[in-house]
Amino acid sequence: MAQLPFDGNFRVFVVDTVADIAAPTVAEITAGTEITALLPKSGWSETPTFNRVAAGNMSTLYDAEVMGTWKTTITLTILLDDTADLAWDEFQVQGARTNLVVLPYKGVAAVAAADKSRCYPVEVARAIPNASAANERQTAEVACAVYAEPNLDGALAA
Repeated sequence: MAQLPFDGNFRVFVVDTVADIAAPTVAEITAGTEITALLPKSGWSETPTFNRVAAGNMSTLYDAEVMGTWKTTITLTILLDDTADLAWDEFQVQGARTNLVVLPYKGVAAVAAADKSRCYPVEVARAIPNASAANERQTAEVACAVYAEPNLDGALAA
């Protein structure tokens, strides 16, 4: 397998209904809204957190740890558009629950069964416009709380 860049190979969909996050169906994905073209190149930000549990004891000076729980949060930067503001319209309800489905190695070809997928059940914050900047397009930020364990190694079902 090639080691692909994000550019042109990373697609993001907002999908309200996913029956099995390990294997979203092609029909579920195509019923959703693709927002890939509405994200600037730096528009997907995923931040994992790994918690550690103290495992040391008084018999040693070493303060041992083992891995505990983990989580991830997602922040989207969306492009604003003065005619068809699809991304803005998609993220207007604070606390709305949906799924972000990523096809990490999928270019412009049609969505198909067996495509690798990552599915994040998220609760979104309302889109908030970002600060202005010279020579920059207008954007907004959408914070996403991942409320259930995501599937980071799935594949689309037929």
